[in-house]
Amino acid sequence: MIRQPPKSTQSRSSAASDVYKRQIQGGVQLGMMYVNPVLSTFVAGTLALVALYPLSHWRRYAEPAEGIVERPAMRDEPLEEPAAAEEAAGPQTQMGLGLALFPYIFLTVIAILGSAVPAITDLLSQLQIGLPFPAVETGYGLVIPEAEPYSPFALLTHPGTFVLVTALVALVVYRLRGYYRSGGQSLLGNLVKDSVPSSIAIASFLTMSKLMDHSGQTSILAQGIASVATAPVYAFLANWIGILGAFMTSSSTASNILFSPLQSQAAAALPGLEQSAVLAVSYTHLTLPTTHSV
Repeated sequence: MIRQPPKSTQSRSSAASDVYKRQIQGGVQLGMMYVNPVLSTFVAGTLALVALYPLSHWRRYAEPAEGIVERPAMRDEPLEEPAAAEEAAGPQTQMGLGLALFPYIFLTVIAILGSAVPAITDLLSQLQIGLPFPAVETGYGLVIPEAEPYSPFALLTHPGTFVLVTALVALVVYRLRGYYRSGGQSLLGNLVKDSVPSSIAIASFLTMSKLMDHSGQTSILAQGIASVATAPVYAFLANWIGILGAFMTSSSTASNILFSPLQSQAAAALPGLEQSAVLAVSYTHLTLPTTHSV
């Protein structure tokens, strides 16, 4: 049986709690950046979620909103599922709150141990992976020094490793408890179907960006911009470069991957421009197309 969101979903408590949550998360994350940048988002998000409980019980925001027209999506009546679907699913066992939160608790523990405990972090960080790249000299005389290895990362302390280990452990636990059934479609098949398209796009953006950077193309483009544009002119154009990247990729992250090196090097080549200010303004403007596309 599927239930629609209750009528109280669109109450003012939801909007007010969201505002307070964002204020708490933003403030804590800003402060944690100076303590532990890796855990700054995690700690801020956790505290914001914890703060939602007392906020949701605050009498000021506990009253239902007035003037909201009832819509079909706000009905309390259950929608009946087909009997065949219920029979195919088999008997369902109610999962407890603790088991439902198990992956998040496990991820929290290993992330804190692997990132915030110096002894464990130093031990796990000894295994680093990185590929060597030779020196490159362009036809314009730009020399890219060799890297041995290039941008190595610690495999055992990488956030992706924490998520992967958590997913595997949670899968084993849920299978042993009988909560996971494939239902005719394998987990690997769903993973490939959902992740391959976006993974190909992200890998392509990353490869193109690093190839342009290592081959000197990004530096040449930045020097060309600096030779024909003044600081005020580029400060204006930087906004439109960010917007162009968002329209091209439909993603602020992908746009940053492609154009942030160019923006940074062009700002460094123009006296009177701060790299951080140019990147911040560009990022602010590139979020506009993606926001409206949603």
